[in-house]
Amino acid sequence: MKLSTFFKSIGLVTLLSLVYIHMQMQIFDLAYHGKDQEKQITKLNQKKEHLTYAILTIKSANNLGFEMLDDDSNMQFVDPKNIVHISSAQNIDENSDSADTQLSSVSKNPLLNILSFASRAEARIQD
Repeated sequence: MKLSTFFKSIGLVTLLSLVYIHMQMQIFDLAYHGKDQEKQITKLNQKKEHLTYAILTIKSANNLGFEMLDDDSNMQFVDPKNIVHISSAQNIDENSDSADTQLSSVSKNPLLNILSFASRAEARIQD
């Protein structure tokens, strides 16, 4: 083997070794950056949870009650004299009865039963 080919092969092996070492250093550097980002994400997630808890505490009924009853607050409870009672139970019952009669008249029409592809869904009691 000639001396020049020996030096060329040694130089090539050295160059490849340096490239390999550089790539390994970059891999470790990226791993450290990934760990740092993971820690930062964990910190941000914990901060988000604390802020969410703080917001929910501020919006809680207990906190709103304390703010409302505070001396500096202009808010007050509703006076029972200002409450209006509305009774609409009779109107709802009358409307539901008329809707049932309309549905029963539609289901009794034989022409519509022939044209109907789907039957009306009804609940059945199992014995």
